[in-house]
Amino acid sequence: MNEAPSQNHDDHNEPVPSRRSVLWTAGAAGAGLGLGGLSSGRAVAAAPGPAGSAAAPEAKGKTMIGVPFERRSTVRVGIIGLGNRGGSMIDLFLAMPGVQVVALCDPVKDKTAKATKKVTAAGQPAPAVHTNGDHDFEHLCARGDLDFVYAATPWDRHFEMARTVLLNGKHVDVECPLALRLDQLWELVDLSERTRRHCMQLENCCYGRNEMRVLRMAHAGLFGELLHGAGAYIHDLRGLMFDPKYYEGPWRRLWHTRQRGDLYPNHGFGPVANYMDINRGDRAVRISSVGTPALGLAAYRKEHMPANDPSWKESYIESDRTISLVQTAKGRRRARGAASAQAARCALSPMTTTGFRAGSRARSSACIPDFGTLMQAEVPLPWSMCSQTPPPFDCPSGRAGSSGEAPLTRL
Repeated sequence: MNEAPSQNHDDHNEPVPSRRSVLWTAGAAGAGLGLGGLSSGRAVAAAPGPAGSAAAPEAKGKTMIGVPFERRSTVRVGIIGLGNRGGSMIDLFLAMPGVQVVALCDPVKDKTAKATKKVTAAGQPAPAVHTNGDHDFEHLCARGDLDFVYAATPWDRHFEMARTVLLNGKHVDVECPLALRLDQLWELVDLSERTRRHCMQLENCCYGRNEMRVLRMAHAGLFGELLHGAGAYIHDLRGLMFDPKYYEGPWRRLWHTRQRGDLYPNHGFGPVANYMDINRGDRAVRISSVGTPALGLAAYRKEHMPANDPSWKESYIESDRTISLVQTAKGRRRARGAASAQAARCALSPMTTTGFRAGSRARSSACIPDFGTLMQAEVPLPWSMCSQTPPPFDCPSGRAGSSGEAPLTRL
């Protein structure tokens, strides 16, 4: 926590970081944000302990960073959660050669029926279906005919599902966030290392066309050494949060009654973290977050919801806009802003004026001009900025991290 920023910016003499060391330094830095209270149903601010008062748990296995997936002629997939995300992701699985959707799980039978039709329409055998309540996913995970499980459910179910998949000897991909408490993250690291199975949090914005291009540019040295980055996720979700057909429960809106903090940092943080080789030679060690009052959801409710709507019993505490500042072990800084329930007039902010795509909701920058400025200035680049073909993930120009890890362009 009190580690002084390193004055040595040479990556190549540092040991390869493990997920354990990365999680400890970043997790300890964020402990004061109240991670322990995320699932408590109320806002809790955890007081950080004295520096160095806790130690990382003893490792139970070797790191899984850089461990390749085993080759298979057919990858057999199970899907847990067939709502907005899972119900659309199944189309991508079915479009991939060598992938078979073997099993589906969702307590809403209409959703599994719709997904089953997609599988059979793609020419694959009808999948097994698990619809018997909220814990039938355990039976899916125990199946012997699966290699990989994808989970797309409300946030507070992610940890138990990822844990169950790993305990059953399968690889698992989970939508953001992977878990809600620091001890849960440690447990998943331990299980992944012990079972030798990958446990991945999915962050789609890292792999957008423009984000991958900027990653190649950063690794090619076009921007010099990156010292500061900024990103944001600006998305007015209020209409969806009050739509009973979109967020069932309504689980997403209820988080705004439980917790204050940077609840959804992934879209803005992920791409810039890749540009700066976070967890591949540098690591986050400190984070500070500040937020505005919570006004946006109540204003939307007053304007759009009838007086007898159940939402009038809710009190919102999560900030309309949160700004977080992250510092790395090398002294670099990364600013991030988020707004998901702001009034429409607040849909843009100065932080997002440097962006990569007109109309993009997730925007990131690393102290570089936007694409429009680059193209107007006719800066020579190693590939066409306007190409409609995304760059290959195994780009040979990608710079490896410390001690010869695989370049980020291959992740």
